Amino acid sequence: MMPTISGESYAAPGKALASVGQALGNLGDALAGQMSKEDTFRDQLAIHKFDNEESIRQLQSFENFNREDPNGFAIEQHTGRQQRFNNMQASLRTDDGRKKALMYWETTGHNKYERDTSFEYGKRHEVIAKGTESAVASEYAKIDFNADPDAVIESIIAAQQNASAVINSATLPKKDAPKSTRLAVR
Repeated sequence: MMPTISGESYAAPGKALASVGQALGNLGDALAGQMSKEDTFRDQLAIHKFDNEESIRQLQSFENFNREDPNGFAIEQHTGRQQRFNNMQASLRTDDGRKKALMYWETTGHNKYERDTSFEYGKRHEVIAKGTESAVASEYAKIDFNADPDAVIESIIAAQQNASAVINSATLPKKDAPKSTRLAVR
């Protein structure tokens, strides 16, 4: 007699194939989840790396500063930093990473700009102080101490008045601000 094959026998390979398909689907989901975690990690690492590089770049810019005119230093630094930030943010893989980068920019990025501004103001004050010091010294250098005592006294009074005028006319730097420090949310 011939063996008979039931309908269930035909279904077994299909069920096995469906189980393999489901297992492959689960594996794909697990790999996608792992890739998402990896992308999130890489984004966070990129933000931290950017921050470290910018901190080093800022310290080096202070250390290597040798311009006669410090005006515009903070804006130049900020503009360059903003361009580098835009490039870094565009390279991030996840929306969450881009949002975290934007949060970084709104806090740490602006703090770096404030430090650049303070540095620039300090340098501006140095320039003003040097110019004022030189102008005041030149007023006192005009005194002819070999002249008669009344002329010397008049020269000292004139030098004091002129020196006071020089000091009073020395203007402190005005605060600059970039046109916009805000970035568009992507």
